[in-house]
Amino acid sequence: MNENAIIDFDKIVQELQFNYAGFFDKTNGREAEFSQLKDLIRDEVAETYSKKEVLQKFKIFIEFFSDNHLGIVKSSQEQNPKKGQKLSRLNPSFDLTIREIPILKIPSFLSCYKQPLDQLIDKNRLKICDSSILIIDIRGNSGGTDHTYEILCPLLYTHPVDEIGADFLASEGNIEFLINYYEKAGIPEGGREQFESTINLMKSHPDEFVSIWPDRMITYPEVYPKPEKVGILIDGQCGSSTEQFLLFAKESQKVKLFGTPTSGCLDYSNVGPRALPSRHYMLCIPISRSRRLPDNPIDEHGILPDELLSEDVNDPIDFVIRDLKSKHEI
Repeated sequence: MNENAIIDFDKIVQELQFNYAGFFDKTNGREAEFSQLKDLIRDEVAETYSKKEVLQKFKIFIEFFSDNHLGIVKSSQEQNPKKGQKLSRLNPSFDLTIREIPILKIPSFLSCYKQPLDQLIDKNRLKICDSSILIIDIRGNSGGTDHTYEILCPLLYTHPVDEIGADFLASEGNIEFLINYYEKAGIPEGGREQFESTINLMKSHPDEFVSIWPDRMITYPEVYPKPEKVGILIDGQCGSSTEQFLLFAKESQKVKLFGTPTSGCLDYSNVGPRALPSRHYMLCIPISRSRRLPDNPIDEHGILPDELLSEDVNDPIDFVIRDLKSKHEI
């Protein structure tokens, strides 16, 4: 009997039941199905000795929740960026087409790319703001942090936008995770008072959802006359913070989305990785739930493009340019 695998699996179940922000929503009305799968997987891992096969069975169990933010990986894979990806390959880039139309390619919104993106926009701001059309290619961008894309928002802005916030599950495990995380990562300058207030709020409402990220109205002091039209290329790998960016972008009268539906990875967010007892695996658990739920979920279908592009489109960027030019006088 594989005792280590059983201990790890029991820990997975415990973490999900007490710390996963989507546990009740995902199991409500499916309790018997969940219990049956739990017993089945536990029995199977007890007789499985290959780490690879154990991990696969854990993943089958996790798939019950249909949440792209919820996952389990080998401990060696819990890194940023993903294994096999070089930092340089994910750097944002700027280019001008033959027709002098600016193209921003942004493969990642990870925090380590905020400074490169800020510098790229500042360096090319005059070219961007002198063009009637801007193309932003975020295909393959699986997310990162909201702060990274903030510099893009004024370029797209046409009117105030309501942003729906999220509630955090104030479980003992989630409080402990946040404290440990910020002890290691460091609290941002000037943020200690807010951090302590957040922890105290969670402690005063044990195992309840508390509002840490409030709803807000996003406004900017001006609307840039140019670019007049912005085409954003998206695909099924776009998720998490990238989808949060798209919720803002699609409200703009300048913006049109092209491509395929995004991954649907936003309803439950703010992922907190937890090491399992064996230390072979990391369980990644979303600890917050969007207040868009249950009326306006994203995860079921992702964010849909305004113009669906089939695989037959050989040059999506050229397609976007021709589409925007054909519908608007430049």
